[in-house]
Amino acid sequence: NDTADRMNTSLLFRNDTVVITNTSLCFRNSTVDATNTSHSILTIENFSDSYAGDYICTYTAANGDTNKTTISLTALTEIKMGGTYSFGNQSATLMCSLVLRSGIQATFQEWLRDNISLSQLTDRDRFQQYDNGTLLIKRPTRRDGGLYIARYNVTMKYGPYYDCEVVYKAAPLVLDMEKSKSLIEGENLNISCIVKGYPPPTVKWFKDGLELKDGGRIHLAKHNGIENASLSVQTVEDSDGGKYVCNATDEDGQNSYKSITVRIKDRLDWLWPVIGIICEAIVLSLVV
Repeated sequence: NDTADRMNTSLLFRNDTVVITNTSLCFRNSTVDATNTSHSILTIENFSDSYAGDYICTYTAANGDTNKTTISLTALTEIKMGGTYSFGNQSATLMCSLVLRSGIQATFQEWLRDNISLSQLTDRDRFQQYDNGTLLIKRPTRRDGGLYIARYNVTMKYGPYYDCEVVYKAAPLVLDMEKSKSLIEGENLNISCIVKGYPPPTVKWFKDGLELKDGGRIHLAKHNGIENASLSVQTVEDSDGGKYVCNATDEDGQNSYKSITVRIKDRLDWLWPVIGIICEAIVLSLVV
């Protein structure tokens, strides 16, 4: 509230000097009324080595009590190498090393995949880690695709480690699905395609060459973590029959697809054989 803003003050220091805002630095105070909690926020745009140092936020309450907290910022350069899965490769190599300003040391700690330590995986023997931040993946498979993190211990006054992100890509692959499917008019059509690949590819559905959009009787949903990998058509009609294609495309333009043929039967299809049998019986009885 206004009273709290007048009585409580916050100052931000960088290397013992009060921070003065400019085009790259923005420092502001705010108060959350529900909890009467004051927030001091510093925004640094286009961070560079010139902004490195210890930042101290000092808060003085109305009764004169002072509290402070320190955040240490440093500039660094990542030297990293990702990779792309290719069928038949015997190994894959990922790498990330750090270049920091003088006086700060970084020691490699471990590699993680999707925030899970590689040492905890059941097939951890396939992953060989080196102290220089290099990771060797033996006999890589498509499921090895993902976000890998090289974690470093950093000898800074504040902040214990730094995570360097490296992507191991895997082109999309749509697994085989049913070749065909038959439904009776009025039933619901449900098709899902299982898609592999990283980063998660973009999935689109086509019917007889025309893209299907979510809306009306058509609903697209997430399946196994992939957006739009599940297709449903409510209360199918005769016109819903045709060739359906699930197409997955990644950010590099690589794609994979599989198709299924859907046949729609008339509700009265079962009746025609019965009528035929009855007609045959009538003809035979007349002949006899």
